[in-house]
This record gives sequence, C-alpha cells and structure tokens, in this order.
Amino acid sequence: MLRARSHQRDVASALLLGTMLFFVSSVIASTKHETEIDTCSGSDNGQECVGDANEYLQEGGLDEEQEDYPCTFYIAESSIPNSGLGTYTGIPMEKGTKSFGGPVIAHIDTGAEERDHGDYFWNEPIFSFPLFDTDFPSNFLEFGATNSHPTLFNLDSTLKDFKRDSAGLHRFKDPGTGAFTTYNGLKWEATRHIEAGSELFVDIGEGYFEHREEEIGHVPTKEDYKIADQILLDYLQMKNKEDWTEEGYDEFLIFVEEKTSEHIRALLPSDFNDLETAAKMGSAKFNLPTNNIKTIEWLKENGWCIDDKVEQGISLIPQAGRGVFAKRSIEKGSTVAPSPVIIFRRNLMDIYDYYIDEDTGYIEYDDNDVVGKRMILNYSYSHPESTVLILPNNALVSYINHNGNDPNTKVRWIDAFNMKPEDWLSKSSEELFEMESGPMMEFYALRDIKPGEEITVDYGPEWEAAWTNHVNSWVPNENMKDYISADDYMEQGLFTIRTETEQEKDPYPENLRTACFFAPDDFRDDDDDAEWEEGIEFDLFDLEDERKYDQCLFECDILSSQVRDGDRYFNVALFEYHNPQFLFYNEGEKCYIPGHVFVVGMPSEAIKVIDRRYTSDEHIKGAFRHEIGVPDGFFPSNWLDIPKQAK
Repeated sequence: MLRARSHQRDVASALLLGTMLFFVSSVIASTKHETEIDTCSGSDNGQECVGDANEYLQEGGLDEEQEDYPCTFYIAESSIPNSGLGTYTGIPMEKGTKSFGGPVIAHIDTGAEERDHGDYFWNEPIFSFPLFDTDFPSNFLEFGATNSHPTLFNLDSTLKDFKRDSAGLHRFKDPGTGAFTTYNGLKWEATRHIEAGSELFVDIGEGYFEHREEEIGHVPTKEDYKIADQILLDYLQMKNKEDWTEEGYDEFLIFVEEKTSEHIRALLPSDFNDLETAAKMGSAKFNLPTNNIKTIEWLKENGWCIDDKVEQGISLIPQAGRGVFAKRSIEKGSTVAPSPVIIFRRNLMDIYDYYIDEDTGYIEYDDNDVVGKRMILNYSYSHPESTVLILPNNALVSYINHNGNDPNTKVRWIDAFNMKPEDWLSKSSEELFEMESGPMMEFYALRDIKPGEEITVDYGPEWEAAWTNHVNSWVPNENMKDYISADDYMEQGLFTIRTETEQEKDPYPENLRTACFFAPDDFRDDDDDAEWEEGIEFDLFDLEDERKYDQCLFECDILSSQVRDGDRYFNVALFEYHNPQFLFYNEGEKCYIPGHVFVVGMPSEAIKVIDRRYTSDEHIKGAFRHEIGVPDGFFPSNWLDIPKQAK
C-alpha cells in the first residue's frame, strides 16, 4: 500500500558518529568458485583463534613488521567520549596538505531514506549539492571513521580538485558501467598544521546534530560558543577579581541558565577559579578533550593502520573499475586490510517507486513496487540465506575485486577495540539490526602476495552467476554512443563559457549544464544573513581580498559578460539547490544563499559544466546490482534467517 514517509531519519548508535566518507570502489569480473575453507592459523599477529565462528575468528593486533613501514592513517578509539572510532594521522600534516583522494557513494537512490542508519548519512553541505546529480543529493554514505567537531575540525573538503572517474568505462560499450561509483577524487585539505598522532575532524554542519538531539543530546553550536564567550567577557568586566566568590558565581550560573539555556551554562567553567583561563582560551578550546593527540606508540598498540600495505589504482580486471594493489610483500596468513563493519537489513537496498504529494509536497512511496536496488548493495557482503548485510567501513577495503579462480585474500572476524566477535556472532539478525554497527573483519593473505599484485577475494557463486547473466544479456544503447560526462568534457578541452543567448545557437550536450564556484563567506559579516533576500546581487569587483572560488558550487545560468583589463567576466544567476525534500543550506552556513541570487564579475576560472540531474552512470537503468557473497561458515547459523524455499 501507499503510505507517507516521515522526514526524520532512523538514527544509529553513537558509534562512528559523524563518520567521514573516504574511499569506495569497484566491483566485477573473473570466473569459477573455490570452496576450500581456511583456518586462521598462521596469523602474522602471533595470536590464537579466539572463537570458532566456523574458523573465521582472529584476534586483533598490529604486525610486528609494521615498524619498517610508516603508517599514514590509523583507526582507533576516538578521543571524543561516546563517539566510537576515530581516524588519526601517523605523520605531521602541514596546512594545505591534501589527502584522502578517494571516491564516495552518494545516497542518490530514492525510496528508503528514513530506513537508513542516520549516523552514516549526512544531510549537510560538506560537499556542494550540484556535485551529486540527483534530487536527493545531501544523503551519502561515507567510508572511514573520522568524527566531527564544530571547533576541533582540521580538515575541509576541496571542490576544485573533484573529478568524477569512470575508470575508462563507457556506457555504450561496457556492461560494468554504473556498477561502481564514479564520485572519485574528492580530497580533504588540512586547515592548519596537524601534529602526528592527532585525531582528524571535519565539520559536517550543525544541522546533523540538531536533527539528532533527541537521541544523542545537545551538541554545542558555534553560536553557543559565541554566546558563552561574550558572557565570560562581560562577567570579568563586571566583577573585580577580589569580589569573586564561589557562592556568587554559582548564583550567576543559575541566572545564565534561566536567561539563556542549560547548554550555554554547560560551556562555562563550573569552578570560578577557572574563569580567567576560560576567558583567555575561549569556551570552545576550554571545553575540548585534552587527549585528542596520541603518541605513535599508543596508536601502534591500540589502533589499526589502514594504509601501510595496499593502495588503490585502476584494476587489471576487465570491467572492474578501480582496484587495490599491494604496496609491498605480504606474507601468507597476514593481515592485508582491516575494517569495522556496518550492519544493514537487506530490504534497505530496495528502491521504491514514489511521487510527490501535491498538497503536502512530501514524498510518498509504494511499498509494493520495488523498482531497483541501491548501489551500496554492490559494496555489501551477505549470505543468500540471510537478511543481514555487512558493509566494510574502511578506506581501501571496498576496492577489492573478485577472482573466483585464484583469489589471494579471504575474510575473517577479528577481536579489536573491545568489540568481541563472539558477542555479535551469537545474536540473532533482529538483535544485530538494533545494534547496527558490528565487529571488526579483515582480509588476510591466502598465499604470499608480491608488491604490485592486485588484491582479490572470491565473491562467491551467486555473485558470479549474476554477473555472467548481466554481461550475457547486456545490449548497447545506441542513444548512448555519443555520451560524454561533464568531467570528460572539461578534461578534453571542449568547454567554453557561453551565455544563455549564445547557448541558443551553440548548446552544450543535453546532459550538461553550467555551475559556478562562489563563496558567500566573502560577503558574510560578523552578524548574520538576516538581511539577505532572494534576488540579492553580489558584486565580486567590490572584494579587495583574494576570492575563495572553490568554497561552494552552485548551479548557475550565464546571463551576460563584460571585459575588464582584457579579461572576460560574467554576470550569473546562482540557484540554491532545491529538491522534493526541501533540503538546502541552512542560514548562516558557509554555502547558504537565499534562494536564487545574482553575481556580477564571475571570473572564467570559477565556471564549469556539471552533469544534469539523473544523467550520470550511477543512474543507468539496468546497471549491475548484487551483494558480495561470504564464505560458507562466515555467517553463523543464527544469521541465516531466510528459509531456503523462500530465497
């Protein structure tokens, strides 16, 4: 039956709160299935098996040989209480250093939004909306374990370097097109010098926490800190130090809570002897955790290196897109790549038909009309007799491709971060879904692996049969013969900036439109955006400082042009990204504009073309979709909750 979906997303546990989206990957290829099951003997960690989930349990720990190979990034327990895992840098990072150049899986498929795990999907403008060619651009899954903090954040996304990458596949000639994400190349940039051992943080936007306040409590906003700082300064100016008393300060705190909120009160020091210190540091720094920088020794002992053995590149397997390759020799039985996992219910991968209710403007879905599967399914592992899907949540793991003849890795559970596999493997599938995040797994070497060798795993006979059927039934679409993506159009030097009038005579390909980089922060003062109204005009020629062209990206129309000092500038109309769910930038956030605005003096380097909505490879109808199979015995029998006759 048809029924309305609420806009309040299901919220996951605090584990991996605000996790950052890093690397994703490819899929596809090869043949035959190998049924041999390995034990976890021969571990490079020198540990015994800790359980008998049919021989797929292994205790955690770092390789002894890792000392010789510097680690760039570690996963370890976050320094923020109750935030699960975090990502730490193993090397110093200077301001401007770019890292994490990997793809993302945008949650671009419609129909199951509120069924998702809220902590793993953002609805904030970390990445500019037009990058994702959909009416649902703000929800996307991230891979990794980097948390968010409104003042600690030391990484920011960069958009000018972002490039969509189809790994050489074209929708007219390759059946693998659309089976893996093309959102590749987004980088994160250090906003300041970051010491080795520091936890990495991003700013995912205050709305993320506001929407989850009932479940996770209030997370202080920048405005909260601003108010608290002003209160501290006012109190110090109002009171002479000799007049301070503990009793008087306690009364003042009660007054603050009555006039503002308990959240503002919580940011002020509880001990009046700390007043001067808090005022000098600012309430934000005063309330920071003190242990967000770890020693490398602590990280080696308590964390997992995620990038010391493998790296990503273009796969050597036909139709597979990108893959993972060994950076050095890896011994048989040793860890190739570890990963925490996210638990999903299988039916969350269904895409339902929908329409927009004309009266309410809300989306309605038809539970009985499944029209497709979500791309995340291609990165998930499962058993054909289970409703449980596990999604590896580590940087490089999802690049690992299929080889049914001679795979060089296999998966097993590991004991790490106080997450005992036995605690999870003994639970029913329904109990797992309540917990949502799971234990650690790892890919381990089935044999010695040489430097430069592609890392592969056996996806299983069901996956292989589905892929073979897809390839055999795939037929090229003649309408796609001349298709070109926006990034290829730019890279091949085909793009010239044309005004609306010029486009009438010389249009761009129908799947492309213009977009403009623009930084509202250049015009934002210390107050707010209350006076900004739709249709406001911003004149870039009025700016004296360097313009931050790569801050935000908006769909734009090129209205006219003018020449100054021999250079051509453009007058454009920018559009706030609207969609059926009314997701847009919040007032005061760095990319907020009030509806549509006009900008005078847009330079040519700030203008590009992007893919129109629903035209990228991710949206190809009939693209391959299938979960990756797990070895027999990897899932315990209590997770096999689909009767064989109902498969």
